Amino acid sequence: LLKSIPRLDQDHARKGKLEAIPGLVPSLLDLPPGCKFSNRCKYVFEKCGQEPPLEEVSTGHFVRCWLHIHP
Repeated sequence: LLKSIPRLDQDHARKGKLEAIPGLVPSLLDLPPGCKFSNRCKYVFEKCGQEPPLEEVSTGHFVRCWLHIHP
């Protein structure tokens, strides 16, 4: 997911396209249970079927991912 975020630095901007996240984007009308990226994440594990809480991992930086909340 982080590689798909646009960057403002000039060196990265010249390199071209952002990295795509594999898989299909789920319908907003029929989201999967648990983590909304679980069907597209290469690090998915059993707990991803449960909704992760929103947690602040550093000042102003929030995540909703079991992998980063409880590694």
